[in-house]
Amino acid sequence: IPAGQIVDRVDRRLVLAGALALQALVAGVLAWASASGTVSRELILLFCVVIGIARALQMPAQQALLPSLVTPGVLPRALAVSSSVMQVAVIGGPALGGFVYGAGAAAAYGVAFALFVLSLVIVAGIRYRRAVPDRTRVTLASVFAGFGFIGRHKTVLGALSLDLFAVLLGGATALLPMFAKDVLNTGAWGLGVLRAAPAAGAFAVGVSLARWPLRHHVGRWMFGAVAVYGVATL
Repeated sequence: IPAGQIVDRVDRRLVLAGALALQALVAGVLAWASASGTVSRELILLFCVVIGIARALQMPAQQALLPSLVTPGVLPRALAVSSSVMQVAVIGGPALGGFVYGAGAAAAYGVAFALFVLSLVIVAGIRYRRAVPDRTRVTLASVFAGFGFIGRHKTVLGALSLDLFAVLLGGATALLPMFAKDVLNTGAWGLGVLRAAPAAGAFAVGVSLARWPLRHHVGRWMFGAVAVYGVATL
């Protein structure tokens, strides 16, 4: 919840860089701990919390940057392209991670550390039109202004609620490690391929939307997609 206030008041590029640096630190420590044999369950759980905090800052900063990089007329296509590029990474990442993990956990964390450092270098080169920072006093009303906006715009409320309940009760991807180990009798590589499969579908649709963006009956498409998601989960 405080992340929105921070993104509005601080250079978004710095917030994004800080979140990436925090995740790089986690990956580096886990690589060292895995190589030295000192990694523990408690350490991993602690770093899961740290990564959650970092991503809570990263996502709003990263998403708020895009409208500052393109004109409003091409924003829908830019969003589709951005989503497609993200899906390429989500497809390639787990599959590549399965191969890298063959060399051990330290190698996987080490590659993650290197990629976070590379991301920091790339973010440092971003130039964008900075909006005037919000200098108003922080109040409870301003902190929870996003909830008020959602409540006043029923279309946004409906879309978010639909997605929330579909994902909240249908997170079948969390079971993929069990399917890989106990059902398909495969290892890290097989799990990587399973994790990459949903992203492959999302990438195909993202490319299609970049070329043919939805202009009519968007709500019907959304309801249809959620229905297909439910059937696939069952």
